Formats: sequence, structure tokens, C-alpha cells
Amino acid sequence: MSEIKVNKTVAVVTITIGRDELEKSILSIQQQTYPCQHYVFVDGKQYWDKVQHLQEKYPNVIFTFLPMNTGGKNNIGNGAIHAILPYLLEEDVFCFLDDDNWHDPEHVEYLVKMIDKYDLDYAYSLRRNYDRNYNYLCDDNITSIGFWTISVSVPFENEKVKTRLGNNERRIIDTNSYAITRKIAFNLCQEWHSGVANDKAVFENLLRLKAKGGFTAKRTTHYKLTPIYDETLFNEQDIYDIVKAQNKKATEAGYTWQTPALCIDGSIKYLSDQDIFE
Repeated sequence: MSEIKVNKTVAVVTITIGRDELEKSILSIQQQTYPCQHYVFVDGKQYWDKVQHLQEKYPNVIFTFLPMNTGGKNNIGNGAIHAILPYLLEEDVFCFLDDDNWHDPEHVEYLVKMIDKYDLDYAYSLRRNYDRNYNYLCDDNITSIGFWTISVSVPFENEKVKTRLGNNERRIIDTNSYAITRKIAFNLCQEWHSGVANDKAVFENLLRLKAKGGFTAKRTTHYKLTPIYDETLFNEQDIYDIVKAQNKKATEAGYTWQTPALCIDGSIKYLSDQDIFE
């Protein structure tokens, strides 16, 4: 990539309940090739003790220790804090990272370069999926793919059920993959506060607003998959196997999303890496 020009300021936001993997997330932001300020919000006094040692270890990270829990208690995940970000922070662009995931070093740089070059309201990356123990599962080619949808079903059989299982075809960008400008973020507060599927609601509103979006086609987000499923029929490994099979089928059909793109006024325009990153 060409020499980095810092035209926009960037905040990376992590909301934590003190998971053991938080330091891994912090280190991934420390290693970003584009300068950014990392904000860590500790979501509730009951989690302070798990995080305070990291505040001493990483003085360049801004920690905010909230006296109450805003997420799990209200069943909105990170939504309350994400909703107030444009009123709380002054950076030009907001990126996100859960406390059990991590980004490649170029993640922020790719996103911000695209936003800056095309004067976009938001941009997003792709993900790699991992299981609970951080074993690599597969590249995500069917879920957090933003502008597109794909329908994939695979056969599945265990001792309790024999069926075909399809993916969720609702368009979504996972929160971890987003970069959103502060300017457009003022229009997304209600959607962030809409519940545990708020990232889907945010993307749907971006489309309604005809916000200008970009897709880097870079797989720079590493995502721990925590499945929700019917425990009377499946176990966790079943779900991991199903996700792997669905993504394998999509990949073999050529759905690997390797071409960067813009979405402006509802129309997709395909680009090359040279258009953005050279």
C-alpha cells in the first residue's frame, strides 16, 4: 500500500464485560497501521475489577468505567453506547471491535482510505469465523456480506433430526466490520438501540437513507462465532459444522466476494484494488 496520509481521525470502540480475550482485542488495535484512538467502555461496575489492570498497562487507551450495565440487562447488547457515540466522541470515523474479536493491522487503514477517497458515509470489511476456542472454522461468505444476499441450504442429520438448513438471508454488516462516519452516525441512534440484532437494523437504515457505502473486499475481521440454537435438537459442534458446510457450498459456487465495490443511490459499482489502495 502507498504511504499513509492521515486525513480523518478515527475512534475504535470496544464495549466489554471483562472477557479474558479483551487484551487480544486491545493489542490488535495497538498494531493498526492507521492512527486511531481506542476507547474501551466497561459496561457495569461488576466488571471493573476484570479490566482495571489493563488501564494501567495501556495508558494510551481511553477507558470509561460505567456504573451500570447498559447492554445485557436491557437486551440491546452494545446498542446504548453505540447510540450515543456521535454525541460523545469527536473523531471523524467510528470503527468497532467486540472484546472477544480482533482485526488485522491494516483493517482501519483499508476502511478509512476507501471512505476518504470516495467521500463515503460508511465502509465495511469481511470476516473470518472461529469457534469458541478460537479454532478457525471458515471464511464468512454468506452472512456479513452487506450489499448482497445469498441463499444456501445444506443437509444435516444427527440422532434427533434429519433436515436441510438454510442461512439467514437478511442483509447484514456485522458491527465489527463497520467504519461509520460521525456525520451519518447521528441518523443511526434509534437503530443501535433497537435490540440484539441492531447491526441489521443499522444497515437497513443506511440503505433507506441512501447513504454512500463501500466494500473493501478485505477479510480483516476475525470473529468468534457464538451460536444460538435449539439445544433439544443440536449441540454447538453441530452448528459449527453446519456453518462450515454452508460456507463451503457458497465458496465452491464462486461466492467469495473478492471485488471491492461502492453502493451509491442504490446502484453497485465494482472497483479494483488499484482504484482504492494504490
